[in-house]
Amino acid sequence: MKGSKWIVLLFLVVAAFNVSAAPGSTEKSVIRSDDEIVTDIAARFRGLSARYSVFNSVFVSSKDGNVVLTGKVRDAYLKERAMKAATGVEGVRTVSNQIEILPASNFDDRLRAAIYRRLRNDGVLFSYFVGKDPRIQIIVDQSRVTLVGVVHSEVARVRAASTVRGLFGVLSVDNQIRVVRG
Repeated sequence: MKGSKWIVLLFLVVAAFNVSAAPGSTEKSVIRSDDEIVTDIAARFRGLSARYSVFNSVFVSSKDGNVVLTGKVRDAYLKERAMKAATGVEGVRTVSNQIEILPASNFDDRLRAAIYRRLRNDGVLFSYFVGKDPRIQIIVDQSRVTLVGVVHSEVARVRAASTVRGLFGVLSVDNQIRVVRG
């Protein structure tokens, strides 16, 4: 009885780690956490998309290695690059690319530029636009604005939305900026 407990325990350990190599095979299955997968995809995406701009927003989530890409992009090539980044990461089983490509619009492009200038020139918000990776993304879809990103205070979050609301041509503002202290 004691020996059968060890066999059952060994079977459970092997099943838990999903080690299933055929005899003579050198292939081994690596189990990775969803957080590791998401982190690797984000790093690969940044490497493939050196020109990722403040006007694009891509999100990655993973559950049991099944990756979902979401967001909205002005630059259509980013949808393909996000897919390429996700499929090249170890531990990914499937990828569902739900990234939406925004329609081309000269008016929306002018509005994006005006919003960017206004937020970038604001003394409270300036620091969120410094450097390669902006902390606030500006998504404009048919004059409807979505602000996405991370700031350090509720004041900055509210100020960004109220600044955008005051611009001519903005129909609505969806403020999805999160406050993360530290």
